[in-house]
Amino acid sequence: MTHITLLSDFGLHDASAGVVKGILLGVLPNAVITDLSHEVRPYSTDEAAYLLGSAYEAFGEGCVHVVLTDIYYEAVPKLILCQQGNQYFMSPDNGVVPMALGKLPDSAWLCMELTKDKRFKDWVVQMANTIRMLTATTPDNAGLQPIAPKRITAASATPNENSNSKVIYIDHYGNVVTDMTADRLQAMSRNGRFVLRFMNVYTLNNLSAQYNDVIPGECLCRINKNGYVEICVNQGSAAMLLGLRMGSEHNQIKYSSE
Repeated sequence: MTHITLLSDFGLHDASAGVVKGILLGVLPNAVITDLSHEVRPYSTDEAAYLLGSAYEAFGEGCVHVVLTDIYYEAVPKLILCQQGNQYFMSPDNGVVPMALGKLPDSAWLCMELTKDKRFKDWVVQMANTIRMLTATTPDNAGLQPIAPKRITAASATPNENSNSKVIYIDHYGNVVTDMTADRLQAMSRNGRFVLRFMNVYTLNNLSAQYNDVIPGECLCRINKNGYVEICVNQGSAAMLLGLRMGSEHNQIKYSSE
């Protein structure tokens, strides 16, 4: 039995996610398909990578994670297959899998190029056939061409004393995840001390362990389970209180050493 996860920016308003499942089940009728999310902000590889990175380790050996976000990122999109440990990832070659893993995968292969004579349905059929192939043989034995996947480096990857940050995810509770990782924050800080300013209104200079370290309604920042700095409000919504939004150029989140 094959286990497949789906992550896309299709939304749930139309039938796109359902069509993908229909094609996959037509080729793999015994597959188990789990939806990670179809509410990724359109074209946001940052958000897709964050969600994939937070979820894939919960799945077992042989699971295939399918990412359908920002497929038409270039004139001739490439569908690639990546392997990390005992799991597989199928996605466009737009950097989303290396971002999710925090590194290049162990191996990667080219599955197809979406040339002008092909349509999105051909992309999904190729995914289904490739997943079926994985139940019988290995990518190398199947003749897939090895490829070096693209790796997109976050702007804040090189720490310095003053670093602007962006919002990569806002969860159901309004907690705001920034692209600042715990490692980068530590490298940037002086003796573990830092200042976080956002929206030119609020300042925080310490990390909290949990939400109730502050009184209800107060802001805090913490390192979440995925290793990213998260801005929160105890029993409230940081996104709503502070006016922080996905993709906004006006979030004004800035870290500096104290």
